Amino acid sequence: MPAISVRPLQTSDIPRVLKIQAACPEAASWSEADYHRLEGPQRPSWQTTVAVIETHLGQRPDEQMDKQLDKHLDKQLDKEIDEQIAGFLTCAAAENGDQEVLNLTVDPDHRRQGAAEALLRKLLQKISGPLFLEVRAGNRPALSFYHKLGFEKTGQRRSYYRNPTEDAIIMILSR
Repeated sequence: MPAISVRPLQTSDIPRVLKIQAACPEAASWSEADYHRLEGPQRPSWQTTVAVIETHLGQRPDEQMDKQLDKHLDKQLDKEIDEQIAGFLTCAAAENGDQEVLNLTVDPDHRRQGAAEALLRKLLQKISGPLFLEVRAGNRPALSFYHKLGFEKTGQRRSYYRNPTEDAIIMILSR
């Protein structure tokens, strides 16, 4: 598994976030302007974080791990680190302290490598109340993932999503 870190969204990350979003039809579609607004005072209770996978240039992640074990290469490899955004999470806080995940998306090439879990775990470190989210009823991998983390179904919104029209499953992680 590659090294994954989580940090706040930076303006320079927005083009990559938009590419990930475009590659994931199940993701909420936001514009570049929407992400820029998240940085300003208009939405102080909203935040976006990104999962960054650190890869050593010119190596596949499994080769990277093998070579990191070789003490003689450590200094050379540290000079050639490339950071690639693998996914992002946007959440909003309600006045009562509840949090809602508005968008959690991982690049298809980086799925099942821990990026989504890293993003959620980082968020959970910062909050104390319940965490809500909606997920497409047909998105079985996401439903399974959220159940694994302890989320429970609390309701359903009929025809909530468009393109294609689909119900939303409302889920909560009580804390």
